[in-house]
Amino acid sequence: RRGNAKSALEAFRTAVALSDAIPEMFPEMLAYSLHAKLPGEAKAILDKLDKLGPGDKLLAKQRVATLILLKQNEDAVRLAKSIYAEEQSQDAALFYANALSRSDANADRDQILLQLRHRFAGNRDLLTLYCGYLVRSGRLDQAVIEIDGEISRTPDKSEKYALAQLAIGFPLEAGQPDMAEAQVKKYQ
Repeated sequence: RRGNAKSALEAFRTAVALSDAIPEMFPEMLAYSLHAKLPGEAKAILDKLDKLGPGDKLLAKQRVATLILLKQNEDAVRLAKSIYAEEQSQDAALFYANALSRSDANADRDQILLQLRHRFAGNRDLLTLYCGYLVRSGRLDQAVIEIDGEISRTPDKSEKYALAQLAIGFPLEAGQPDMAEAQVKKYQ
């Protein structure tokens, strides 16, 4: 079984190398590269796509995903910021927040993420990205306070349950089982 996966990966890499003859397959190849977390292949395909359609918005978003995969977070943040500046939509905000949340924490990013959080209040995905960023930067207590506040403002029981799972999950992720247990007791 492992041999099949290795052969498939080799076949895919060969297809990428020879893909100039099949540009209609670039989007699928890029999607697969991103899904399979193959940064080199994703970048190669993306570069080929850029030559065919420079300035394409979908390609810009895929470039951000590729830059994140390549751990080129600063470049990903710059490009995601420009996408958000142009679109100003909730989807673009999530996209920008995703890039920001994977980068090193600093005061500017704190402020931007908080502004996005307030502008799109009630968006659980944005809350999750913001709190994940806080946890990764050593601010678990602040993340839990954010989630607790959202739980208190949310009338929907199923949403409260989903948020409580976050309030429990982040402490576990951060290696704080006592805090997770306290959250379980709080939301039983």
